[in-house]
Amino acid sequence: MVECHTIAGVFDDLFWVERPDMAAWKRFCSEVLGTVASVRSITSQIVMDSTKDLRG
Repeated sequence: MVECHTIAGVFDDLFWVERPDMAAWKRFCSEVLGTVASVRSITSQIVMDSTKDLRG
């Protein structure tokens, strides 16, 4: 997990998570986020391309 933010709107929190592939993302959702009692649902937004990326 790279970043965590509490946000206003439809969702309560925004997590920036980097995984090498979708299988690793699925494992993270089920084995990490899915084990947190207060997490009722998980919605994913997948970045397809970046017009500006400040990382490294």
